[in-house]
Amino acid sequence: MKDEEFDVEELAYEVSVLLEGMLYFAGVKKQNLQKAAELYVEVIDDVLENSDATGVDETIEVVAYLKNNHAELFK
Repeated sequence: MKDEEFDVEELAYEVSVLLEGMLYFAGVKKQNLQKAAELYVEVIDDVLENSDATGVDETIEVVAYLKNNHAELFK
């Protein structure tokens, strides 16, 4: 990536890849990564609406929600 210029599309792609990688190591089956990433983005605001979680704890809370409510996506 170029230091002097941030391409929004490139950044969005990198964030997407990181999200799928994080979900894979959280236990999502490889064939379900795209679906899990879409669900993660869909539910993040609702899951954290009344939460005091900050930083990495936000991510942990959303993944815990997915595991509890969409167990079929996980190994």
